[in-house]
Amino acid sequence: MTGCNIRQQRSLPAQKNTATPSISKNTTPSAVPNENELLLGVQARSALQLPPNRQWFDSIYNGYKVDTATANSLRQLWRTKKIDIFFGTWCGDSRREVPRMLKILDNCGVPANKIRLVLLDYRHPLYKASPTHEERGKNIFRVPTLIISENKEGDTYSEIGRIVEYPVTTLEKDMMSILNGEAYTPNYKAGAYLLPLLQNGYLSDTSADLQGLVVKIKPLVKNVAELNSLGSVLQSAQETVKAAMVFRLNTLLYPQEPEPWNNLGHTYFRKGEKEKAREYYSQALQIAPDNAFARKMLDSLQVR
Repeated sequence: MTGCNIRQQRSLPAQKNTATPSISKNTTPSAVPNENELLLGVQARSALQLPPNRQWFDSIYNGYKVDTATANSLRQLWRTKKIDIFFGTWCGDSRREVPRMLKILDNCGVPANKIRLVLLDYRHPLYKASPTHEERGKNIFRVPTLIISENKEGDTYSEIGRIVEYPVTTLEKDMMSILNGEAYTPNYKAGAYLLPLLQNGYLSDTSADLQGLVVKIKPLVKNVAELNSLGSVLQSAQETVKAAMVFRLNTLLYPQEPEPWNNLGHTYFRKGEKEKAREYYSQALQIAPDNAFARKMLDSLQVR
């Protein structure tokens, strides 16, 4: 996939959420924008029609050919559903997929008040987060993430499925699988496997069997970035123990990659555990002697 790159953004304040009640780094950007140039928080769709977002949005939206046969079959399935789309205008995957998602939903006649757009940041301490934290409790670690929820009782909605970053088959067919209640597992299966363990506290236990987990998730993990992303989200949410466990798991999956070691070191650095931080930064530097981040952090630890 294309990954995430910065585009210059015009600043817009977060829109107050007046719709129905809420249902409750893919890669590091290649350029750092001015802090006032990001779209963040709940936004009206009209925000995507302002420069410079309109250019990329309209280009993808107008160029996408909807699978009308499948979309027509979807029309009657949306009545009790609502959609949350978490994404970043700084992210290439979001710029590619979100216009397509919205065109399909338009084709299906889904009302605007059933669609909520939540724009996330890429910077700490709001990594993959909104300033007003609509993502909280939803385990968003790749963007875009489209969550479909169903009205079960009163104003209560429950998630029935999600599309993560890009479709498994096609957007239309993935939506059909979710809406029909078919077995569906989104992309980033290792992260999906770990999420229930994070929720029930298993990865908060330092005695967790990480070697056993490695055996289970090794066939599922997509690449080294998958768990780095998940760990970074946890770290930004100040779930430090869970973040450290996820990064540690990633060092076992990818022992010859420096980034998991750097992330693990940085977790302990932020906790003030200098010796552990030094150990993990040193491991990263041993793997990649020219790793500038590991060198910088080791130098700063020596100064301290």
